[in-house]
Amino acid sequence: MSDPLLCIWRFVRGDLAAPEFCRRFGEDAGLRDTLGPALTAAVEATASTDEAELWGLRCSLGAWARAQPGPACLCVRFRDLDRFDWGGFFDPPPSFEQDLEWSHLDVRASWDVLADHGPPLWWLSHTRCRVCGQDWLVAFEEEQNDVYVVRRMSADEARDRAERGVWPPELNSYAFLLEFGGANVHVTFVDLGDSTLVETATRLARERPGLGLTELAALLDLQPADARRVAAEAIARAGVDIDLRAP
Repeated sequence: MSDPLLCIWRFVRGDLAAPEFCRRFGEDAGLRDTLGPALTAAVEATASTDEAELWGLRCSLGAWARAQPGPACLCVRFRDLDRFDWGGFFDPPPSFEQDLEWSHLDVRASWDVLADHGPPLWWLSHTRCRVCGQDWLVAFEEEQNDVYVVRRMSADEARDRAERGVWPPELNSYAFLLEFGGANVHVTFVDLGDSTLVETATRLARERPGLGLTELAALLDLQPADARRVAAEAIARAGVDIDLRAP
């Protein structure tokens, strides 16, 4: 993939800020030649501070970029830090086509797991795309929302992980996975005898000392009364510290 196309993709997916993209566009004749006259005019006519115009430009450039030759994988479409769901999901433009269903199987079809972190970070793995060679830090948040959170790894990070066993720290927090992954599953019935909720609450309490009921309810997407039940059970089973006082 050429550098101009990669630069365009980084802007489309939101990893390259508009002012920096516009600066590069003005200085790089190869970037303008890659896009051609019509899209070059569209870029030049877009104000780098107008969110609506920028969104329209990103969508237009995204549609153009998807039509260009490139690796037969989906890696380039993901932000440096991104997420995708287990099963089918709908992701908006500009990176993915609007209203086209994708699956985690489509995303992972070209990904090979090089290493699993193992306990205590059992959710974490180092994955490499066999098509484009991109390394990914992958966290599967399977206890609540069945969401993959992925972070693009640099060549140095991939080498450090492989040769020295040094893992990037960004996805070490299960609370972050819940927050970034989003509460796409709304819990309507809480069965403390057959649920991962208590186990997850215990992990969150150990990870975030001083965890309160309101934060726990938000992280687990629970009603306050159900969050209180889960918290009380976690306290009884594991002796963790959760503030049960209502705000």
